[in-house]
Amino acid sequence: MHSSSPVSCVRKGEQGYVLATVMVLLAVFMIMMSVALPKIREDIRRDHEVETMRRGHQYVRALLLFYRRFHHYPTSIDQLEDANGLRFLRKRYDDPLTSSNDWSPVYLGQNRAPLTMGFFGTVLNAGTAVPGSFAGQPRDSVLGAPPPSAFDPISSAGSASGDNSRQSQSPSFGTGPIIGIRPSKTMDSILVYKTKSNYAEWEFVYDPATDPTVPKWGDGAIYIGAPGVTPQ
Repeated sequence: MHSSSPVSCVRKGEQGYVLATVMVLLAVFMIMMSVALPKIREDIRRDHEVETMRRGHQYVRALLLFYRRFHHYPTSIDQLEDANGLRFLRKRYDDPLTSSNDWSPVYLGQNRAPLTMGFFGTVLNAGTAVPGSFAGQPRDSVLGAPPPSAFDPISSAGSASGDNSRQSQSPSFGTGPIIGIRPSKTMDSILVYKTKSNYAEWEFVYDPATDPTVPKWGDGAIYIGAPGVTPQ
């Protein structure tokens, strides 16, 4: 009979140690992954929130340009893409939180978040945006109701009419001028936007009171929507 050589016995013993080492390393890797995965998911979600804010501000920019051009808010997002051949929104951006274009419009008088924030989270304007206003005073009370053609230069394109614009001070639920958008997803957020920590309360809105190009009460400017009329 031939007995096993000492060399083969040593190799079998080394293989056992290698296998045990691999199993220990695999167990350590699994533990590290179980700890790191929640952090990775949180970082990805945080990136989505930042991108949601960035895309929401693109809609705010489009509303700013639209308001500067026509001096009133649009009544649909479609008007930001085509208003008498003018385009204010580069494209319809998807919401990174849902990976779809399912933004909810924020109508005039229905905003729940502050309109304007200052440094260190200070609320500067927690009220409601008023189109064509001078220092918070309704446009009609200052200038009088202008003719529909003056207040709504794109009514011929099937946009907001003068009557709808004058009714914007108290619009019915789900209708009226659109001052911004909000995500449709209802879930607590990681980041806080305008004191709100729920996606459904993140409102990306445009407030003319913060726009230096919009005439303010007492500056002697003539409001373009009503030619020849100056503040009394």
